[in-house]
Amino acid sequence: MVSRATGHHHASRGTRIVKKNVHFCFLAASLIVAGCGEKKVKPTLQPQFTSAAEIKVPENVPPPVETQPFEDGFAAGTKAGEAAGRVRAGRAPRKLPPESELEVLALEVAGTNLDRGPKWQRGFVSGYRDGFERIAKGIR
Repeated sequence: MVSRATGHHHASRGTRIVKKNVHFCFLAASLIVAGCGEKKVKPTLQPQFTSAAEIKVPENVPPPVETQPFEDGFAAGTKAGEAAGRVRAGRAPRKLPPESELEVLALEVAGTNLDRGPKWQRGFVSGYRDGFERIAKGIR
């Protein structure tokens, strides 16, 4: 169709719609192509779960206990208890002294020796009682 005023040829209404649709398709295709470029996608941090089988079970290991002072005290107390428990000819058998007297005796025997602390003294009392009873009962 030719415009009377300008003399230019104008497209019909249907042709204009087709041209708009073609332009729209080119625009959409160029956006799609631009969007399809290689993108670096940041990985989302996923929580890492550990299965129960992979969790190490802690071991309950008690601290080392120093037993040597007790054992040394026990050996010394056993000798002293055996000596005190022996019955001499013509005498009545002795009785085991009470615990409080044994504790005082252990403290006296320990004296000022720093190696004979509370553990040694407890060992001495236990050994004295054990040695005395063994001799008094005739057990060797």
